[in-house]
Amino acid sequence: MNFQRTILLALVASGFFGCASVAPQKQESPSAQNDEGQSVRAQDEATTTAPEGITDPDVMYHVMAGELALQNGQAEAAVPHFSEAARKSRNVEIIERAARVADFANDAKVGTEMAQLWIAVAPQSLDARQIYSNALLRSGKIDAAVHEMEVIILLIEGDKQIFSRLASQLSREKNQDAAIEVMDRLAKRYPDNAYVQIAFAQLATRFGRLPLALTEIDAALKLKPDWPDALVLRAHVLQMSNKFDEALALYTDALKGSFADNFTVRMSYARLLLDLKMFNEAHEQYSKLAEQEPENGDVVYAAALLSMQTNHFEQAEKLLLHLLKLQERTSETSYYLGQIAEKSNRLDEALDWYDQVGPGEFYLNARMRKATIMARQGLVDDALSLLHTVRTATAQEQMQVFMVEGDIQLEAGNSARAFEIYDRALKDMPENSNLLYARALAAEKLDRLDITEQDLRSILKTEPDNVQALNALGYTLADRTERFHEALTFIQRALTLEPKDAAIIDSMGWVQYRMGNHIEAIQYLQKALEISHDSEIAAHLGEVLWSAGKKDEAIAVFNEARKSFPDNPQLLKTMRRFGL
Repeated sequence: MNFQRTILLALVASGFFGCASVAPQKQESPSAQNDEGQSVRAQDEATTTAPEGITDPDVMYHVMAGELALQNGQAEAAVPHFSEAARKSRNVEIIERAARVADFANDAKVGTEMAQLWIAVAPQSLDARQIYSNALLRSGKIDAAVHEMEVIILLIEGDKQIFSRLASQLSREKNQDAAIEVMDRLAKRYPDNAYVQIAFAQLATRFGRLPLALTEIDAALKLKPDWPDALVLRAHVLQMSNKFDEALALYTDALKGSFADNFTVRMSYARLLLDLKMFNEAHEQYSKLAEQEPENGDVVYAAALLSMQTNHFEQAEKLLLHLLKLQERTSETSYYLGQIAEKSNRLDEALDWYDQVGPGEFYLNARMRKATIMARQGLVDDALSLLHTVRTATAQEQMQVFMVEGDIQLEAGNSARAFEIYDRALKDMPENSNLLYARALAAEKLDRLDITEQDLRSILKTEPDNVQALNALGYTLADRTERFHEALTFIQRALTLEPKDAAIIDSMGWVQYRMGNHIEAIQYLQKALEISHDSEIAAHLGEVLWSAGKKDEAIAVFNEARKSFPDNPQLLKTMRRFGL
């Protein structure tokens, strides 16, 4: 008897293993999962205690040695111990343990023996026959594996999910061809069973054999044409095949026909639309889903967010208020209600909503939004005091607070103070592009154009496609220097990346104006104003029209903009320059 065995037997005799579990030491052992995603342990919460009634020291030794091997991540080393304990004891718990460990370790020879022994002592055990079929398949005995699966099917006759479970079992096999052959034989054995066809399709999908999957799905739909799960799987396979138009057409046709009221089909369609970033279409589908299941909090929440995404704020507000009645997602719901109220300039209401956001993911943003509103209401000192009480957990969160604090100072006209805040933050995060961008804007207001250009170029060095930095650098060069052609290069790059961005189109119009190209400038600025009714764009267009001799048109643009932005300083300053 070797030294390790002597120690183990001494511990068994002393009762050591009967009173404590052995904690994992290296990695998760094969006690973690079997082929059905269940624990391979005999009990849910296993210990190293031998099964009740086992007193043979030799059996107990092998059980304990096997458990210790598992706890150290040595599944292969555990197999001979458990199998020896199983042979000696013929205890069903030990036999099951031995079979599962052998299955996990891909030891087909021992797995076959242990599964046969398990079946001998528990002939009705489905788990035993499953392990046995696994071992047969890994041994290349396909006929025997198919036969054993047919026995399993007969034992639980009438269970519609058995084929899917068998397909799930087969999907974990390394020999995909053998697994496919087994499922193919089962499908041929039950040609009029739609469930085996769809299970075959599921297996083919997992193995990436998409044409085969489509063939089997079509066979299932032929047998059961109104089966939503089969239709959804077909659409999924089409998506995997990059046939998105076909998947969309499949859903739209189905929802016009017999699946019009089917929640599963519509939900799957809505998710595909989201994946494809077809937000307007996804909004329409989620709105219908929310009407169909108004008590489903997840659906109502998704419909509300998509309503906000697509600028249906009134609908979003109704959905969010309904979600509060359901008492679900109260913090995030309050946060988004605050955003809607803020956008609608209902600032006191927005503050109330932000105050109702509890600790968690949205808490910091709610505090920062509240501070921003307070600053807009003229309570700058109170807003800053609120920010100084906010606790942050990460450098990223601290950076966000610095950004808001600097923005408040900038909006209050304290450009120098804002610059100091960004400058201090950059000492800890010198390459943070958000802080660099913010400091660049503050520096521009202080006429420190060298720092503005330096910071924007620093961003572009690491992020050459940063549209904001490209546009800001191009506009600054066009507006504050005579380096017009260099400015044009940056703005053109930004416009190529974001051709529908109103701010970039405005910059292009402005650089054209500074270069003396009034016709081109007017075209760009009119296009920008059509996209975004913005005071700065209106001021630019009015100035260019005036300079081009189109004073009546300029006055019309100024007056229209003043209706929406009566106190905008840039607009008023531009109008005063022209005596308006």
